[in-house]
Amino acid sequence: MHGDAAPAGLAVRVPPPYKGDKNGNTLHTRA
Repeated sequence: MHGDAAPAGLAVRVPPPYKGDKNGNTLHTRA
């Protein structure tokens, strides 16, 4: 559970700065 929480929090913080990139959004949606 803790392992999943770590990556999830990072992924959520990555999309905001990478919003302009459609590739980043696709990766986040797939995850």
